[in-house]
Amino acid sequence: MKNSLIFVLSIVAAASGADDWNASMQRINELHKARQFSEAASRYKAAIAQAEKFGNGDWRYAQALNNYAAHLFDLGSYAESETYYRRAIEQFGKAGQQTNRAVATCNLAVLHRTLGRYPAAAEAAAEGIRTLDKMDPAGTLHTSSCLVNLAEAYRSLGDLNRAEMTARRALSVAERWGGPAHLNVGHALHILANTLQTAGMADEARPLYERALSIRKVAMGPEHPSTAATMASLASLLVTIGEPAAAEPLALGAVKALESALGRDHAALIGPVNNLAQVYRRMGETEKAEPLYRRTLGISEQRLGVRHPDHARLMANLAGYYVEIGRLRSAEDLYRTAESILVSTVGETHAATKNVRGELMRLYTAAGRHTEAEALRKGIKTFQP
Repeated sequence: MKNSLIFVLSIVAAASGADDWNASMQRINELHKARQFSEAASRYKAAIAQAEKFGNGDWRYAQALNNYAAHLFDLGSYAESETYYRRAIEQFGKAGQQTNRAVATCNLAVLHRTLGRYPAAAEAAAEGIRTLDKMDPAGTLHTSSCLVNLAEAYRSLGDLNRAEMTARRALSVAERWGGPAHLNVGHALHILANTLQTAGMADEARPLYERALSIRKVAMGPEHPSTAATMASLASLLVTIGEPAAAEPLALGAVKALESALGRDHAALIGPVNNLAQVYRRMGETEKAEPLYRRTLGISEQRLGVRHPDHARLMANLAGYYVEIGRLRSAEDLYRTAESILVSTVGETHAATKNVRGELMRLYTAAGRHTEAEALRKGIKTFQP
């Protein structure tokens, strides 16, 4: 399971003027960035109440709604975040602020992807980019950010060609507007590396991760959740190419940074904790791996639900571990459940579904259960309880 960037534009550009309002909103955003969540939430709510008095369709009302939605997203309050994003999108439209409406729509795309709604994520991000391209065909930093979100949606859908093409465009736009060390460049590099790693191109992905990590450390700090996400992804790649010892400090550092910033049960920990489990598994430290696998499943069930595609991938990872230690019945049960979830959420032809079926087929073949292996290959359900 790969780590991916969850990118939210927490600050939406306002109309000209209203300096006092902009300064006030900036101070609240800084509280959020400093992880002073309780104080930030209180002030966001007060800003919404104040802005609502300006009238329906006022840009300040839309801005406050968007930024509070981003705040809720970071806290993992996804249902409430979605409500506020939709209200923000409506209000930006009424205010005639098409650029900001597009940014909020791209933010909604990130939320869709996080919840496993991959087609909706791609649709929302594409809608935002169409609007931004009409406003400025050459692209802006907003365009780059939305392209990052669209690339990740395509990667989640298994459309790696479009994901790579979109990520490369995001990188080009970010470098043109911000220069080689701009934070948006780091975001684009991370998603491009994720995509290449998913496509099995580890040699090409590694230097991109390393460059993204360097940019994020400088721009956001070594303990920031986005920096931790790149650390975790690089650790995952190092495990894949057979360097688990080199991966361990990165994976462990990512988990500790995220726990410090977001708590022990935030959805952002799912990928990094899973990657740390993979590190210990490859190092032969199985007594450390299994509790971590189970921890990821617990967080995933609580935060994303048991029918989420990522939950199925986590089950498959634990199943693979069980195969290695000889717990074949437990592995089979997990693979079956994971396959069922993936078929119903991402479909028969998605790479994740095919991978799980391939592992289950190998398990059946090794056990001499050739009829079941062949039935699975053909997509025929003949399982017996």
